[in-house]
Amino acid sequence: MIPTTLRRTLLPLLLAASTPVLAEPYAITYTGTVSESEFAQINDGEPYRLTLVFDNGGASAVNQTWTGAHLTCALWRMNTTGDVAIAHDLAIAPPSMADGAITTDGAGALASVFSRLAARANSSTPGAANATGISLGSFVRWYANDANYVLYIRWDTDAEASFGDAGGGVAMAPGAWSAPRPFSGPCAATAVPPPAPPSATPVPALSVPGLALLGLAAGGLGARRLRRNAANRPARRLPAGLE
Repeated sequence: MIPTTLRRTLLPLLLAASTPVLAEPYAITYTGTVSESEFAQINDGEPYRLTLVFDNGGASAVNQTWTGAHLTCALWRMNTTGDVAIAHDLAIAPPSMADGAITTDGAGALASVFSRLAARANSSTPGAANATGISLGSFVRWYANDANYVLYIRWDTDAEASFGDAGGGVAMAPGAWSAPRPFSGPCAATAVPPPAPPSATPVPALSVPGLALLGLAAGGLGARRLRRNAANRPARRLPAGLE
């Protein structure tokens, strides 16, 4: 039977360890250089970033697979200052093409990304897209497939503008994208992308059985110490005449 003191120590630890971890979306980001821009607001030679947000119901980035059905948002940010931004809600207007999948290995590092992605958001679809620093016109469409061009906007006058990537398109190799990071922001042009991963190596958490064993070991060590102290304590003698 576990002593009362040990039970009191173990119970909070076990309750904390058994609390379920909630699922959360993750995101990866590609950074390229604007080329041959036809937009007055988007500058050649300056960076642009594409952030893909996805959610498969998992609570970890380790050994995961995210398909096109798990994509929830695409965030585009243009220029060094990021003053032009477009958010495409992929839950409302899903991709028209999503070949491959995003996968990670046992360390949570990217193992693969989509080979081709394409999507379009029409202004006639409520909530499909929003922007800052630029007008979306009648629709916005974009491509991530190692080929130019990458983003187009068409206005009601049928005028269309686009820009490409100085490297030849959005690179779809895993090494061209950031590691998956938790994302809790809205699918909005004002959303802040997830921060870069920390340089420190995370300390692995103990499982519930591990916590229980740790508590039992600590309790056993304390009991041994008490027994040893009792054995080494000199015997208490009764006063003369009472022995």
